[in-house]
Amino acid sequence: MGTGGGFPAVPLALAWPTTTVTMSESIGKKAHFLKSLVGGVPLPGTCVVHGRVEDHASALPERAFDMITARSVAHIATVLQYALPLLASNGRLVLWKGEKDLAELQDPPFVATLHRVHCTATVLDYTLPGVERNSKLVILQVTPTLSGRSSRRNGS
Repeated sequence: MGTGGGFPAVPLALAWPTTTVTMSESIGKKAHFLKSLVGGVPLPGTCVVHGRVEDHASALPERAFDMITARSVAHIATVLQYALPLLASNGRLVLWKGEKDLAELQDPPFVATLHRVHCTATVLDYTLPGVERNSKLVILQVTPTLSGRSSRRNGS
């Protein structure tokens, strides 16, 4: 979700070459770069979708993804709302967040969403070489109970 320059999708596709990886990117220039990368490396099980995940015309199949990743996309509640229609039963949403972002797990929009879906959160520390900040992986194991796509519109 919001693949940007290809992290973490490209490293995941390289690490698991037999896994299907779909990258969704709303910015045309980035999507074009990723399409060139996928064709040039090559990454045979990888595709790029130019569009927003919350847009009904994005061509992303409902309930088709075992795992969705997002880094710096939006508030946790918003990303979960975008991901729910796309996640397969017992799917995982993996979010790259900073230490200060963990407060989002207590925010009313997120708590309200939890009342409608079964969700367990696991928070893991991670570090990247040469980066001196506290970074977290928030892994939401969800069982979607909402039907259909999100009612959110672009920019709302």
